[in-house]
Amino acid sequence: MLVSFLTCEKSVKPTSSSVVFKFRNSSHNFNSAEFKQTKNILMNTIDKSYDIYSPRWGHTDRYTVVLTPDEIEIGTALAKTRCFIGDNGDPEWPGYDRTAEHPLQVIWRNDHIHVPDAVPDALEAIWWRWRNGEVEDDTLLTELDDLFEWVNAITSSRPSNELLQTIF
Repeated sequence: MLVSFLTCEKSVKPTSSSVVFKFRNSSHNFNSAEFKQTKNILMNTIDKSYDIYSPRWGHTDRYTVVLTPDEIEIGTALAKTRCFIGDNGDPEWPGYDRTAEHPLQVIWRNDHIHVPDAVPDALEAIWWRWRNGEVEDDTLLTELDDLFEWVNAITSSRPSNELLQTIF
């Protein structure tokens, strides 16, 4: 597939799903996998919010997940963390070297949201498959919805024992 470009300007209208690209005076041959990944890099941003029950506050808090091919950002209006592709090509969470507590777990723990350690890894795996063109946006959104529905089920079904409620 031959695609022509020199510079690419992307414009997105905030209230519309239309995206306009302008290409000028150059060309590059892409195979279909390269083209799909390049399209994802140029076009895709997923921005989805989830209301997760916070046992600490007794109500839901809005957690927003923003995924681009370059990074994940997740958190509330007050506390966020992000994951990006490191120099070695692997996902990296700043301040996390797999010996310390995961930054997403730190944010959740503040709200007494205690979920399995695998949840950040699951989020990363969902993002990785999408950014590499293995799944389309609708599949990504279904997988995110399933993950956060499960997280919310865990947090809203904490033990009813008075002592354990102070912990969870």
